[in-house]
Amino acid sequence: MDIDHPFKRHDPRLALDAVRGRPFNFGPHGLEAAARAGGWNVDDYRVVLPSEPPGPPLRDGSFAVARRLMADYEFADPGLVRGFYDPDAPLEGREMLLSIRFWGMRFQVGVRVMEVIDEERTIDGRPARVFGWGYGTLDGHIERGRMDYELRKRLDTGEVEFRIHVVSQRGRIRNPIVRLGFRLFARREQIKFARVCCDRMAALTAAALAAGPAAEPTPGRRRGLAESPAPEANPPAERVAERAAPGREG
Repeated sequence: MDIDHPFKRHDPRLALDAVRGRPFNFGPHGLEAAARAGGWNVDDYRVVLPSEPPGPPLRDGSFAVARRLMADYEFADPGLVRGFYDPDAPLEGREMLLSIRFWGMRFQVGVRVMEVIDEERTIDGRPARVFGWGYGTLDGHIERGRMDYELRKRLDTGEVEFRIHVVSQRGRIRNPIVRLGFRLFARREQIKFARVCCDRMAALTAAALAAGPAAEPTPGRRRGLAESPAPEANPPAERVAERAAPGREG
């Protein structure tokens, strides 16, 4: 299978098996230093989520709901990306097949979770509870780099926020037509993806807090793999997210 080319009906389990064990398509160490040297895009996004009382995260509060959405990859924009992964695999080291919709085509590419953070930390002199994870792109991906997702609760005030940090550049694309489309439109789509992720996280978290578990989406299943996001599995939650996601426009 040539993952530089669009696909229609590939078996996600076979496609995931094809990317397992592949090396990163960048040097995973010193990526931030390489970005500072130029030639890479470095982006940060954040969105405020519903707050909680000061102190540790509540069992079913904003932080806990958002954490579940993060671990399941349910906050991702289903209009651009769907992820397939082994639901029994631990989050750290998880290999995911991403089905990307771009320029009227679809691509299957692989990523691997490089790091999981779950700790209390002092941020700007204030105590915070932090949960996060980040994946790196594998050989054959149309991009190179790392995407980190982080959830923070300020323990002194109860403020909760979701953050995305991205270091990226264009990957090796053999198909000249796809390469041209990527050069013209990929940056816009990348920014749109991150903004919609933030919008969805805020909308889905608020919906779950207001309406209970029925409004909290869960991954679907296909060929024994988890599929996220899975709008057909939870249409009420997806309708909430769509109404609150202006990033879908354009």
